[in-house]
Amino acid sequence: LVVIVADHSKKLERTDAAVPYKSAAAWYHIPMLWTGGALQRRGETIDALASQTDLAPTLLAALGLPGGAEYQFGKNLFGEPLREWTFYAFDDGFGLVTETGSLVWEHAPNRITSQTGTIGDREFQIGRAMLQVAYQDYLNR
Repeated sequence: LVVIVADHSKKLERTDAAVPYKSAAAWYHIPMLWTGGALQRRGETIDALASQTDLAPTLLAALGLPGGAEYQFGKNLFGEPLREWTFYAFDDGFGLVTETGSLVWEHAPNRITSQTGTIGDREFQIGRAMLQVAYQDYLNR
């Protein structure tokens, strides 16, 4: 089994000058490719909202190994049901991507600095809650 995934994308000044800073589409939209003879699900494309936190639980489930539930921030991408959103954090804020849009909130201006599509207060509250839970998990360790 070979899994290929980038750490993150990078805005390039010469090509992305008009793209909002730290936007989900430009900075955090990366592919994940699973290939190799160990795959039982061949020729399938899963177009799901996901993040790197989903890699471990998905890999463990695909290999039939226990322990995926220990990764509370990830999900099995081959399982059901999938969340309707995915969350990411960076040094000074967070982003939330849904099937209908995305938002980026930054601490310094204390506001949403990038938004696409249809995003409401519910999505902002999910992002805030995820950031708080992630920080609390870190502090508890």
